[in-house]
Amino acid sequence: MTLTRRHILRAAGAAALILSPLPSAGRAMGQAARSDPAAPWAEAPAAAAHPDPRIRALAWAVLAPNPHNRQPWVAELPAAAPDTVVLRCDLDRRLPVTDPFDRQITIGLGAFAELFRLAAAAQGFATTLTPFPEGEPRPRLDGRPVALLRLAPGGSPDPLFAHGPSGGR
Repeated sequence: MTLTRRHILRAAGAAALILSPLPSAGRAMGQAARSDPAAPWAEAPAAAAHPDPRIRALAWAVLAPNPHNRQPWVAELPAAAPDTVVLRCDLDRRLPVTDPFDRQITIGLGAFAELFRLAAAAQGFATTLTPFPEGEPRPRLDGRPVALLRLAPGGSPDPLFAHGPSGGR
């Protein structure tokens, strides 16, 4: 039998599989994979004791879904505006090949802002959202804010928020 390139590659692949150490199931899967995927939602209410309502709402907002699972949000809490959150995109977390115009990342940032609004309303705060307060970036997101989120007393809880922590169960 003549050895071809295909035979050599097949043998090398099989040898790599056979010779690689097999970790125990716990190490192979990792702690996070074995734990309850809803565990972060169970932890978010722990922020309820924080004195800053922005932090309490952000504890929920950071759990927002994102199309790339890249969590591209940067939330700034300006000291000069204790009722405001400045939402920016972490530009290093974009995926220019699969999302060349940042459309999907922007949708994820919108999910963040909406979950922030729902969490703030559950605390009795209304949220005013100002999209792209320094102008809309084109064709891609840049360092300017994506949104300003301002809290004011008077929000009423949205029944939708009750389904976040339980995953709709």
